[in-house]
Amino acid sequence: MRNALAYALWLLVLVVPTEIYLRVTGVGATPRLRVHENGRITVPVEGSEVVHRAEGYASFRYNEQGWRGRPLASDDRSIRIAVLGDSYAEAMQVPDGESFSDRLEEALTRDGAPVRVLNFGVSGDTLASEVVRYRDVVRRWRPDIVLVASSDDDLIDMVKSTRAPYGWDGRDVLVDTKILEWVNAATAGRFRAREALRNRLRSYAVLQRALQLWQATEARWAPTGAPAGKYGATAAAEALFGDVLRRLAADVSADGGRLALVQIPKGFAVRDGLTHLVGPFERAAGVADVPFVSAMASLQKAHAGRRFTHSGQPGRPGGHLTSAGQAAVAAALTAAFTTGPFREMLEGRRR
Repeated sequence: MRNALAYALWLLVLVVPTEIYLRVTGVGATPRLRVHENGRITVPVEGSEVVHRAEGYASFRYNEQGWRGRPLASDDRSIRIAVLGDSYAEAMQVPDGESFSDRLEEALTRDGAPVRVLNFGVSGDTLASEVVRYRDVVRRWRPDIVLVASSDDDLIDMVKSTRAPYGWDGRDVLVDTKILEWVNAATAGRFRAREALRNRLRSYAVLQRALQLWQATEARWAPTGAPAGKYGATAAAEALFGDVLRRLAADVSADGGRLALVQIPKGFAVRDGLTHLVGPFERAAGVADVPFVSAMASLQKAHAGRRFTHSGQPGRPGGHLTSAGQAAVAAALTAAFTTGPFREMLEGRRR
């Protein structure tokens, strides 16, 4: 009993000063997401400062218009590329200026007319929810090009991710708002409490450091290859991905824009050279008749040069993109926009 009390006392000595410091300096529990006015998705809190400690350390800011990067002026005449995607696109693991969206904007602006890349990536998004995000959030900004950034799991889990609340009826994405956590009366309170607790726990540097130490320990025992069993998309998932992508392409085209797709492989796929994962994305892009590029080769080149592209490499099987990984994705996209259908898409939008 005495040892337990001593341990609790030492824990307070460590945690309380850290918490006081975070509160005084304003670094810590910042709400990152809020429920959109339409009630169908969550969106970043405009103007919020975020500190991310789960994989390394990064601080960044969402602008007053609700995405990462500089806001758009009302008279802005730049070519607009809107990025949709999950955590690989949102890039909470790197500071402002180091995401592939920021790097692509810089590279394309140097190459010609001004280009703005608007990063609407949100962790946890799937292709189905990205259709909803385009309709509710993105289209009002009149993007010339919409770039869907998909990681391997987006396609592999396609059948699962198009079940409610974001379902597919064979023609369109439908949202069953009754079962959304923040709408359903039985879960709305739990959703708010969980998000508040998550924000608070993320503010404790001590806890986040303990998590990093655990991840480092776990990495020593992680498998060195791909997950057990065959890792790849089924024919049903590939067909469904192509159908939903075609639906999004139709929406973007109706608004006067063009859709494109980029595949961002997971860490073990890069390390183990699982190039068979590229084909399903390429075929789905063909079904939707949209330009496609894979970042596989660019990420493999960076990894071969010992610039580890994903958090936790080489021990862990996955992890999010590091700064080197974000740079490799940006390099693949920059090269794509210099030739072929990507260049034609860009040239056709120069104002």
